[in-house]
Amino acid sequence: MKKIKPVRFIMAIAIALLFGVICYYIAPQEDYRQWISFASTTVTMAMTLISAIGINYQIGSRKTNVLTVAWLFSILVLIINISFSFFHYPILLYVAITLLIALIGVLLCFSLSHPTQNNNNM
Repeated sequence: MKKIKPVRFIMAIAIALLFGVICYYIAPQEDYRQWISFASTTVTMAMTLISAIGINYQIGSRKTNVLTVAWLFSILVLIINISFSFFHYPILLYVAITLLIALIGVLLCFSLSHPTQNNNNM
């Protein structure tokens, strides 16, 4: 079972916004790249950080696995966003890669946090 921690949830969003501001500052100023970098970084970091610090997983021994995956994907998404912010890139490729990585991380956390049911009817 999962429970949202309101203070940590808000802090995860605030941290994501701050990373978005940093990537906005780093990104080139042409073709709205600063705003795209800001939006993409904020959304993807919020997704992964909420999974890492905004939710209390009450699942016993798998909690460590879920948190490890959530933090690894948070760091990976941050590195990818900062890397793309430094260079010229196809904008759609940047958005697709960062969203795909973030969604995979959230999906893995969701999968790890839900117990599987064994079906022994064979």
